[in-house]
Amino acid sequence: MERKLKAAVIGLGTICWGHINAYRDNENTDLYAVCDIDGEWAKYVQNKYNVPKTYSDYHELLRDPEIDIVSICLPNKWHAPVTIEALDAGKHVLCEKPMAPTAADGRRMRDAELRSGKKLMISHNQRFGEDIQIMKKLYDEGAFGEVYHVRIGWRRALGQMQSPYSKRENGTQYNRNWFHEKSSDGGVLRDLGSHLIDLTMHILGFPKMESAYASAYRKFKPEIPAGDEGKFVFDSEDLITGMVKFEGGLSIQMEFSFGSTVSEEKLITNIYGTKMGAERLGFTKQLNLIRVGDGDNFTTEIAKPEDYEVEPFKHPAHGFIDAILNDTEVPVPSDQGIKVLEILDALYAECGI
Repeated sequence: MERKLKAAVIGLGTICWGHINAYRDNENTDLYAVCDIDGEWAKYVQNKYNVPKTYSDYHELLRDPEIDIVSICLPNKWHAPVTIEALDAGKHVLCEKPMAPTAADGRRMRDAELRSGKKLMISHNQRFGEDIQIMKKLYDEGAFGEVYHVRIGWRRALGQMQSPYSKRENGTQYNRNWFHEKSSDGGVLRDLGSHLIDLTMHILGFPKMESAYASAYRKFKPEIPAGDEGKFVFDSEDLITGMVKFEGGLSIQMEFSFGSTVSEEKLITNIYGTKMGAERLGFTKQLNLIRVGDGDNFTTEIAKPEDYEVEPFKHPAHGFIDAILNDTEVPVPSDQGIKVLEILDALYAECGI
């Protein structure tokens, strides 16, 4: 390769650090530019990491001919318009999840990808976990037998709900209440739910959805700083439960919450198969495998990553870079992101959202 790919990150909130570190660590990329509407904060990040360029207006960044790759790390409502502008400007785009607020937005993004000739990847990072790789491998090998049901969830206890403010390491704070606002396309289904729905669909080979059922609630709100009462809107769902049925009878049951009356945070991915089941053991990298015997007999074992040929977790940016350099399909293509959005659309429609 004649030169390293030059990468830029648009949006310097919490999620940006994985992208920044991946571009800095990868031998084939240079972190060339960062952009945030808060110019002072962008300058701080620029100085900390010795980034050549900084912008407070992403339009200006996209006009920079030196930039090859752009990561979109903005609130959900900006994913589609900024991604489309970046593709039309001739940049490869790694867009944070969810791909967009709706499947219609996602299709517009894919249209821009196809007409630009550039690559678009969705940063669904959880499917790259060692435990998910094991489940995918076992599923592809037929080890589960017939998989007829999957149970997924990400439940947070009261007190874990995201605050309207977040404090930066330079001492400033910024408003990140968009997670709780309908007008900003927030809500727990798009935030936590899209992770689990994507990795489940990835494991199962993206079966065709038949129907969806769901209920959504807004019962709680995070602690508000004294004097800020009335400044914030909390109208997106803080809990959603649902079920999706697929052709052939397969079903997925789900529950996601920013904060509810549970004792602790739990991450759930349970596969129900006729030969074997799998229980994801929370936030660890291990799986509990349950092998079916005769009658009511069964055996259990812990499936550890070191016992399987799986890759250590890497940020999605590394696979994205490889796909650009080798001109191969990206690990999380846009058509898969759209299929996740179609499920989100169906669940939200059931809730009247």
